[in-house]
Amino acid sequence: MILQISSLCESLRSFPPRRACEPTTRRLSSTVRTRMCARVVRACILLFGLLCVSSPILAADPCGQFVPGYSRLNGANSEVHASVVFDDGRGPALFVGGWFNAIESLRVRGVARWDGTSWSSVGGGVYGRVDALVVFDDGSGPALYAGGEFGGAGDVSASSIARWNGTSWSAVGDGLSGQVQCLSSYDDGTGHPVLVAGGRMHVIGDNDGGYIAMWDGSAWTTVGDGFLFDSGYRTVNALATFVDATGPFLLAGGDLTFTFGGTPITNLAKWNGHSWSTFAGGTDGPVNALGVFDFGSGPSVYVAGGFSHAGGVSTPNIARWNGHSWSALGSGLPSTAYGLGVFDDGSGRKLYSGGSFTSAGGTSANHIARWDGTRWSALGGGILGAPTVGVLTMTGFDDGNGARLFVGGVFWGVGNEMPAQHFAWWDGIDWQTPDTAFDMYVVSLAEFDDGTGPAVFAGGYTQHGPGSRLARLVKVDHGALALVSSNVSVNAMATFDDGSGPALYVGGRFTDIGGVSANHIARWNGHQWSALDVGTDDVVYALAVHDDGTGRALYVGGEFANAGGLATGPIAKWNGLEWSTVGTPLYREARAFASFDDGNGPALYAAGRLQPNSSTRSRSVFKWDGSVWTNIGAPYEFGDGVVNSLVGLDDGTGPALFAGGSYPLFGGPSAPVLGRWSHETWSDLTYTLENAGSIAFLAAFDAGNGPRLYAAGHFYTFVNPGAGNLAQWNGSTWSSLDGNLDADVNALLPSQADGTPGLVVGGLFTLAGGTVSSRVAKWEVTPRRGNVNDGAGSISDVLFVNDSSGGTERTVSVRVGQRINVSLDAAPAGSGRGHYVVWGWANGPSNPVELRVGGQTIGCMIAPSPFHSGLSPQPVICLRGVGVRPQTCRGVLEIPSPPRVPLTVRAPGGRHVPTVVTLQGVVEDEASTRSKRVSVTNAVVLRVE
Repeated sequence: MILQISSLCESLRSFPPRRACEPTTRRLSSTVRTRMCARVVRACILLFGLLCVSSPILAADPCGQFVPGYSRLNGANSEVHASVVFDDGRGPALFVGGWFNAIESLRVRGVARWDGTSWSSVGGGVYGRVDALVVFDDGSGPALYAGGEFGGAGDVSASSIARWNGTSWSAVGDGLSGQVQCLSSYDDGTGHPVLVAGGRMHVIGDNDGGYIAMWDGSAWTTVGDGFLFDSGYRTVNALATFVDATGPFLLAGGDLTFTFGGTPITNLAKWNGHSWSTFAGGTDGPVNALGVFDFGSGPSVYVAGGFSHAGGVSTPNIARWNGHSWSALGSGLPSTAYGLGVFDDGSGRKLYSGGSFTSAGGTSANHIARWDGTRWSALGGGILGAPTVGVLTMTGFDDGNGARLFVGGVFWGVGNEMPAQHFAWWDGIDWQTPDTAFDMYVVSLAEFDDGTGPAVFAGGYTQHGPGSRLARLVKVDHGALALVSSNVSVNAMATFDDGSGPALYVGGRFTDIGGVSANHIARWNGHQWSALDVGTDDVVYALAVHDDGTGRALYVGGEFANAGGLATGPIAKWNGLEWSTVGTPLYREARAFASFDDGNGPALYAAGRLQPNSSTRSRSVFKWDGSVWTNIGAPYEFGDGVVNSLVGLDDGTGPALFAGGSYPLFGGPSAPVLGRWSHETWSDLTYTLENAGSIAFLAAFDAGNGPRLYAAGHFYTFVNPGAGNLAQWNGSTWSSLDGNLDADVNALLPSQADGTPGLVVGGLFTLAGGTVSSRVAKWEVTPRRGNVNDGAGSISDVLFVNDSSGGTERTVSVRVGQRINVSLDAAPAGSGRGHYVVWGWANGPSNPVELRVGGQTIGCMIAPSPFHSGLSPQPVICLRGVGVRPQTCRGVLEIPSPPRVPLTVRAPGGRHVPTVVTLQGVVEDEASTRSKRVSVTNAVVLRVE
């Protein structure tokens, strides 16, 4: 076995896998290439060690979950592309579609419904993106049609277009191949309307026609010959129906410049029911939006896009066709327009347009403007953080709270610097967004009692796009948010009592905070800000409270050279009254501190890009014992990189200091670094991490099983890819915390400010373990519950519970053929409709184990897997409950609810084969957005003898 592993690792050294050494290593030096491939070799050793662990099951960690509702989005977590009002049988509601999978506090997929009070999922949504929504009646009643780029909707297969009847999704014929960007109904005058779809797609099976198709209720056909005439790029962005003296016709707009039948067609094409032709001379640039509106003088076609002329008439980016001629809307828009809409704010119906522009008709207007027939006007402060796109869709709707214009697109704020993620509404006077929503890129966290009780404080930036970030310090108290200070960039926070009472100290890149002049560091006593003398001459990155034998003091690290007017280098000390140097000054930059006792007495450890002198390039971790700095080196991968965080803990193997950060790969992304300092030597744990990303923060937290190391950043673990951006290290393997987070994590804070111990995390994410949590979330340990009763050869165990509880682990020795009663207890919360799934895997010899339920054999385990928690266990059997559609799984059996069935575990032929079988479970509630997986710790472990 050792020789096989050695051979495997040697082959990996010679032919590194793409994720480990390609393609970056092609551009690296031989030294760096050797380092990177060495990580793969060490990963082989790690894997071999795990395969050879004598105990069949590793010690598991308590089950935990991210707290639902801890924070929510101020809109949607990605782009909103379409909106429409539709009555699905429950009254009119606003439906929005896009590329999002969460909106406010709700998990959704690509489409969501707003009824004026709350958001709801639309039948499970779509598996992809939605670019167009329209209401159409194919003769069976009005229904909502969604187009985009997806492969399914709800529980049906649907290619790029699907139909929602208010109860369920259905496919629209065989669907379309490609991306549907716009939808519209069209009646050629025969009284038989058809649904028309445009985009960059074609009818399945018809590769000769493209980009526009129609559905007559039974089949898809290309509209005429379509627009696929050559290999050039074509796309249909907008559709509309218009009636002139010749009758109704379909108008298609997009990037459609070609010659058809000897006639040039430039971005606007007309379909009269029989053939395509040019429309009114077209435009000299792409068309993005079309609308037919009547403001009292008869219906007109309004066209928006990226053009300067329509039919030869100067019409910058927006134009009107009255049936006879083109005209401009004032002096037009200075840059591309993407959306059109009509809304009555109480003063009559007006035309609204959104796009990338920042003025309209010479009037300042950020990305959205109103045309009253004579002049353009702004909508308050408009849309913020939208340098290239802005507003894509606009729909007027009275949801019971008054008529409002709902807008969606690609933006991060509205009005006067009000955060709004891709969605907001205009009531005719002001912009509005959800209350208490959180939209801030969190980079630092701290717990502090400002006199009203302990609370979490978060520092970071609002997301108003590149170059327009707004720094903030916010108080998070039981999910409620309160702005403490704006325009202040906070990189680090710490609570320190200088003798006058506890206060919150903040460090970062600022020279003013709350109207008080303070250079890069300040003190908040819960009521007012104060400066620390003259502060530092450059940015502060780290703060720590430590007693080096001379009394507790605040240690400050950063990129400064002077603090309080003293030449301190990048590390200085504040005792509450004055600044002082810390030994012989170090060089470059300090980003992390840890107060830690390695067995030789407490000491302060510092790291970042620290050097012992100005000429040495080597980056190191330094130890301060109260009198002198000692260079203790660093993991070799650290090299020219940076240590972002330090933490000391005893994980059961003795006290150790952990250092996390990143180092640059030549010509490629950075790679994460993780090192462990113990017994005056470094051991490198970098090989447990994937080759791209970084570790931003490390924390020690005791979830009831002893202190463990928690790592945050942008990374994935090597042997357990399911643990990414936030993971727990138990000394031998990584595990996730109730699932992944969907973006970077920058800060961790063990806290019980709200009365319950947990780990608060902050970053750029919007989903935490499947729960909607915008930028800040809290992970709490699930209380153990359940019971196992021995007696008369039977075992009963509560294996399944609701979302807020866990099971309990119990290992029991049973005889071959012994019957075991497993109770699947506690139905899902909410509607009660849901399903239970139980699966198991075996650790031990190569003999399969037969599982029986009610005397019926329902599955055999494949060759038992030696893998443990965090290493992809082998599922072998599923018992499925009620209220769900069937799902393929080894040994599926339908069982009633509440499911209480006997389970028999025995070796084939009645042979005496010691085997360990672990059963896990999940309970899912159709009325909930969460599914609760019971981990190994909360499982039934059976040792068959």
